[in-house]
Amino acid sequence: MSTIPFDAQNAGYVQALYELYAQNPNAVPQPWRRFFAQGPATTVRAGLLVPDGLTGNGAQSGNGQAATLLPARTAVAAPASIAADAWAVDTARGRFLSAVARGTALVQALRDHGYMLAQIDPLGSEPPGHPQLDPAFFGTSMEELEQIPSTVGP
Repeated sequence: MSTIPFDAQNAGYVQALYELYAQNPNAVPQPWRRFFAQGPATTVRAGLLVPDGLTGNGAQSGNGQAATLLPARTAVAAPASIAADAWAVDTARGRFLSAVARGTALVQALRDHGYMLAQIDPLGSEPPGHPQLDPAFFGTSMEELEQIPSTVGP
């Protein structure tokens, strides 16, 4: 059994790496590729959600279908309708948590770089801004972030 190389403080970063890995495994550093390649038994235990584009056993899927949070082998097969409902709940939960992670990253960027949006020049020059202050930098939009309840997040 491998150890988990991260904790709650950087789990959002690791989830983002995992989602990047699902799109292109070569886009993440080799140590993370090795960790993610261990499959759901390790990643789900670590608290990560299996991103779309990965099969249940951690391999790339060729058909673009979303993966479930369950390992590829289960002891008892659930009826198809129950399995489909569980998949829909897990997929919705995964999308919601991904949106929360992106929103949290934007909040942190505002904390770190928000001063770069302040209009403090008395002559009216535009503030320099920062690329991380745009929600698109984190792959989200204000419309998506507005769907997150105010009781969730930092």
